[in-house]
Amino acid sequence: MALAQILRLRRKALGLTQRALADRCGLSSRHISHLETCRYQPTLATLDRLAIGLELRLSDLMQETERGMARQTEVTP
Repeated sequence: MALAQILRLRRKALGLTQRALADRCGLSSRHISHLETCRYQPTLATLDRLAIGLELRLSDLMQETERGMARQTEVTP
């Protein structure tokens, strides 16, 4: 869930549509949609493509995801 939220927020912060991000990553817009709604779990190769498309290093994307997961854990009893 944290990764999906980060993808959506970062994409929107860059002013990108799902189609535009998909084009940057070499993926389909449907694939982006499925990632943002947690229907698909990305492979490491897909994560790397997403990071590049979102103008991040893969390690930064993973750190943001970890922080998001930690925040969700703090809220959930």
